[in-house]
Amino acid sequence: MIGGNPTAFCGVSVPDKITGRPPLMGLRTTRRIAASHFRMGESSMTTTENPAPAGEHAAGTGSADARGQLRVLVTGVSRPVGLSVVRQLVHRGVSVIGVDSEPVWLYGVDAVHQVPEIRDKERLGVLRRIIEEERVTVVVPTRSAELPDLAAARAGFGPGVDIVVAGPGPAAIANDQLFTTWQLQARSVPTPPTGAASEFSDSTAVFDALGGPVIVRPREENGSRGALVVAHDPSELEDLEPASGFMLQRFVPGTEYRVVLYRPRNKHDGSPLLVVLQRSAEPGTAGGQTFRLHRVTGADASEVGRVAVASIRAVGLIGPSEVTVRVGEDGVAYVVKVRARVGLSSEAVPELLDRALGWAPAEPTQRPGTS
Repeated sequence: MIGGNPTAFCGVSVPDKITGRPPLMGLRTTRRIAASHFRMGESSMTTTENPAPAGEHAAGTGSADARGQLRVLVTGVSRPVGLSVVRQLVHRGVSVIGVDSEPVWLYGVDAVHQVPEIRDKERLGVLRRIIEEERVTVVVPTRSAELPDLAAARAGFGPGVDIVVAGPGPAAIANDQLFTTWQLQARSVPTPPTGAASEFSDSTAVFDALGGPVIVRPREENGSRGALVVAHDPSELEDLEPASGFMLQRFVPGTEYRVVLYRPRNKHDGSPLLVVLQRSAEPGTAGGQTFRLHRVTGADASEVGRVAVASIRAVGLIGPSEVTVRVGEDGVAYVVKVRARVGLSSEAVPELLDRALGWAPAEPTQRPGTS
């Protein structure tokens, strides 16, 4: 049986900047919301133990005037990534407008609007109205499923609005991790053996083709934190429905890394960014685990960074991205996931948002292919 982890939020209020402007006609608008720390089920993510290196500013490299001119719309503000981005922006003194399909209460932002679900065809029209009314200058999407539509509709938001998303083709590929894996394999980027659930006649065929153990996860992010199941023998896969939209992949035991990248659109779009974070687990409360991220350098980080850069080039991504890499017992760095957006790991790499917002960045912490 495949299941997800419930998500709960708790936090400390940040300074209130609520405005008195009336809500948009026909839209449900919430004006008080909370953005600070969060807790996810029995596992928590801690990213504050490793501050940015000297020369990188956690509070943003842009001037106060530049920050004051920005009005940033953040999507998915009821979820961990959206809350993380809101918290980082508020800390920088940026005006923030949040949107979510669920009613949300936050503090420290200008407004929060409830919008239709991602699959609702009316959603983009509602977003256009909010962006115009709230005088938004930058949109930072935090939900993978919304990226293809936002990329395809970019022109509809006007020349004065920067949508932080890659092109329509790359965004569509990255939205489906099976399509992503096929694209990487076609470009000779190391990935574990992978297949769609519907490709196999039974669970024994899965292990015959992929080897074991096998990890099962959704091809598209659907709101859970991955809904991962690791099967060590065919009997553990018998309840899997072939048409349920899951992919199967040989699980790679070893060290996991999150690679945070920024690939500029052109030479005027800032400098590239590559930061390799190692993910490690520590005992937590109530039998859970706390996952920590810390920056790493050296030969191992160089190879991890190299395959991460190769993966975003293979998919054609620009702007912010996050790549999950696992180094197996054979010493090979395998790409297991590519996200075409700002991820939760951005809290450990505050300079990522500086680049995404167009502020003059310092030199990148690591350049692709170097340690």
